[in-house]
Amino acid sequence: AGIAIIAENVTIIYKLSIECSIYTTEASAIYNAVLYILQNKKTTPNDYLVISNSLSSITELQNITHPSDIFKLIQEKNYEARDMGIDICYVWVPEYCGI
Repeated sequence: AGIAIIAENVTIIYKLSIECSIYTTEASAIYNAVLYILQNKKTTPNDYLVISNSLSSITELQNITHPSDIFKLIQEKNYEARDMGIDICYVWVPEYCGI
């Protein structure tokens, strides 16, 4: 399994264990995208868009009562981003929609 983060003129590819589930892979992609935003934040812009084709992952981001461990980490990084004045918007885009 693998994930990619594409930002401006940068493409970052991570190889994950073959044993990772699709759910874990999608969550890892979102987590690493948020880490990239936090580590590479410039003075502007303060608004970022994370696009995923995983509806379950986008839905899980909204689960504040019993999120899975990896989504707890993502939520913590979201709070960190907000404290830094960074707004991250998550959007679900169906797979193979032509972008």
